[in-house]
Amino acid sequence: MNPKDVFPRRNLPGEAEVWGRAIEEAIRELEYGVQGQSTNLQSDNRANASNFQELARQVSQLRQNQTRLDAAIRAVPKSQQSLGSAANFSLGGGWNTVVSTSITVPDGANYARIAAYGSGQVVSTTTTQNVETQYRVVVPGIGEQPAAPGPWAVGYGDFRTILLPSYAWNAPVTPGQVLTAQFQVLPTDAGAYSSPNGNSYAIITLRATFTG
Repeated sequence: MNPKDVFPRRNLPGEAEVWGRAIEEAIRELEYGVQGQSTNLQSDNRANASNFQELARQVSQLRQNQTRLDAAIRAVPKSQQSLGSAANFSLGGGWNTVVSTSITVPDGANYARIAAYGSGQVVSTTTTQNVETQYRVVVPGIGEQPAAPGPWAVGYGDFRTILLPSYAWNAPVTPGQVLTAQFQVLPTDAGAYSSPNGNSYAIITLRATFTG
């Protein structure tokens, strides 16, 4: 019922007219109250809908900003380096890994610039065997340096071969992947280096710069 509607003529005894008017006024007050609440509720719904739309827009913008921030962080180069060394070793037949060192690909990285380089020497006291060697650095799963001959020279009662491995690669990587640089030596005659020599040593450095 609309609060502005006119009530039908009361068919009440005279002494009940006051009561009838009071009832009609009470009904009108209730109807005005319901109408006001309905209007307020509609206004609240419109306001809430607008607020929810604005909140959804802000959440979407926040997610976009977070995505851009994550991409920017991944794009910042991250460098790691490790060092390995060994001494007083012998050589057998085939390629010998005399020293190695490793680093682990960090979270968010999927590409790397990898460099491995080192220095060393192998020493032999043989007087009857070939002391020539080759050397290289290898990163399994990434690549290997072409073998290079080690120049040798006569020392104080021995033969000393200088080793200077160095190589670099660009390669895709995955977080948690372990990169290992191996310093390897191949003797022409393993018998020349079958005994450890205190003057033999090898140092290898592995460096990698990662991006997302």
